[in-house]
This record gives sequence, C-alpha cells and structure tokens, in this order.
Amino acid sequence: LGPSEDEEMDVSLSAPPSELSPVERPARVGERAQAAAVDAGILVVLGALVVYFTGRAARADVLSLVGSWPWLAAYLGFLGLFYAGYFTGTTGQTPGKMMTGLRVVDARGRPPGYLRSAGRALVGALGTALAGLGLVPMAMDPARRALHDRLLQTRVVHR
Repeated sequence: LGPSEDEEMDVSLSAPPSELSPVERPARVGERAQAAAVDAGILVVLGALVVYFTGRAARADVLSLVGSWPWLAAYLGFLGLFYAGYFTGTTGQTPGKMMTGLRVVDARGRPPGYLRSAGRALVGALGTALAGLGLVPMAMDPARRALHDRLLQTRVVHR
C-alpha cells in the first residue's frame, strides 16, 4: 500500500562524499627519473638565463665572471630549493611531476608544505650527490620512498 494523498513520503538522502580519494600507487623509479629530468631541464634553462643576464649586467663574458662563480652557484642552488619548495609545497607537484602524473604527499595525503618541501629537496640533492646513496632505500621500501621521503615523512604517488 502506498501513502495516501494527504500523507507525504519522508525520504532522506545521504549527502554525497565531499571528495573521493583516488587510488594511489607508489611512483615507479622510472617515473620519478622522468620527472626529475624535466625539472632539471627547466632549472638548467633558468640557470643559463641567470648566468647570461649576470654577464650582460656586468658587461663581461661568462669566463670573466670566474671570481663570482661561487656566488652564482649559491644563487642557483637557492633557486633550485625555491623551485622545489614552492611547487611541491603548494600543490605537491613540480612541473616535471605534473607531466608524469606524480604527486608528493604527507601522511594525510596533502601537499607537504613549503618548509618540508624545501628540506626534502635539500636532503634529496645531497643524497643524490653522494653517489646516489639517498636513493638506495627506494629498492627496499614497499612504498618506494627514498631517504629524503623517509626523513621528511613524505611519499611520491601516481594518481
């Protein structure tokens, strides 16, 4: 029997979930290498522009800037940390990670923030510069986390 005309059906609908979390899988080594190569290419172009315009501003050729190379190298290092810290801290993705569908997340699944991202970039650069020893933990970790990911409690996932 259905409701009479005088009675209304009381129907309640549950609210849809605010945001479904997509399935994540740890990023593969090759995907991370592709993203790093894209980011390195961008930073090389930015570095070349900085050196070129520094020479133009000093009205000297690049070889004449030998005395200022330590300062230029420090500035370019800072530029790299800012690049990684800003992009990863804001969205969890550098342009290279955007192109490969990767994202850096913290334990809550959110972008790690600026300070943690800059620290992650610094430790990652040092670990890679030391004959790649900072990347060795990726081979033993089911989540494929490198040393900088483990120390700063982040992970790289593919979405």
